[in-house]
Amino acid sequence: MEIEPATQTTNRIISDGSGWWIDTCYFTNYDSSEIDLRFTPPSIEPGETTIMKLYYCFNREDCEYDEDGYNLLERNIILEPDVGTITKIGNGKYKYTAPSSTPGDTALVVKVHYEQYVWVCAYGAMKQEVIKGRYSEEDLQCGCPLWTWTQVIRDYGTDSVVIAWDSLSVKIEPEDVYPGDTVQVVIKKRLPDGTLVDFPPEQTYEIAKLDGCMLGNILANNDSGSYFYDVSQPIYFAAADSLVGDTTGSVLLQVGLVDNEMKKDSLANYLSVVESNDCFTGNFFSENPKLKEFAILKSKVEIIREYPIPYKNDKYITN
Repeated sequence: MEIEPATQTTNRIISDGSGWWIDTCYFTNYDSSEIDLRFTPPSIEPGETTIMKLYYCFNREDCEYDEDGYNLLERNIILEPDVGTITKIGNGKYKYTAPSSTPGDTALVVKVHYEQYVWVCAYGAMKQEVIKGRYSEEDLQCGCPLWTWTQVIRDYGTDSVVIAWDSLSVKIEPEDVYPGDTVQVVIKKRLPDGTLVDFPPEQTYEIAKLDGCMLGNILANNDSGSYFYDVSQPIYFAAADSLVGDTTGSVLLQVGLVDNEMKKDSLANYLSVVESNDCFTGNFFSENPKLKEFAILKSKVEIIREYPIPYKNDKYITN
């Protein structure tokens, strides 16, 4: 797919499929430079989204690619296989949305091929608006003050995003949580086709409260706290009786499966419970944990009539 094919910096740039006309000059040659594509998160479930950002260097965070900083000729993004949708949401930033289902029972790897062709004027890499402010069109040669300054550059990159059902499903039931409510944290196994099934009864769990420290506590094994290791279902979350301030609060839980074969021999050397009204800040032992965020809503609205309508003999009196 071509992203924003009509977005060009001058109407004198024409592409015929193998090259470009810039003013009265035709260009087919270009210099290439590889850029880095990064997905956050790199793996998503069907129907979910991930953010793709472009960087002009690798293994660094301070070198975001200025995608809109040059004179655009052509921009293409190819999905392999061609599933899902990709949308530009900012300079060098895209949103990829996975399809709602995937073929077969295995993970689907989608390769994203990005390329952008731009042209610049050497010795300053001036954009068209700068050039037009300094020179008249009659003075320009191939879009630049001198035709030897005009350069075409291809920036390209390839990376992959994985689409697969997470094997761990964590839900809050019921979904609407109000102050004083106690809700169940339901943990199930998701099969490759998306079907949810119960874990065997001997499976135990690790669970922690990472955010929303004052908004309630986890209830497990007849105890209350912010962190538990090696506990069984059912597991609950008891919301605080009131919220701090007048806004909704957000709770973030982290849930993992305890590997019974690799379970620590002595839990005495490993913190098994964190006191209430604290958040867990230690190391999470379980591999591939699942995060679950939910809101504590404001109290349910109660309609109270400040001035009740007077009545007499079961009949309302109106003026």
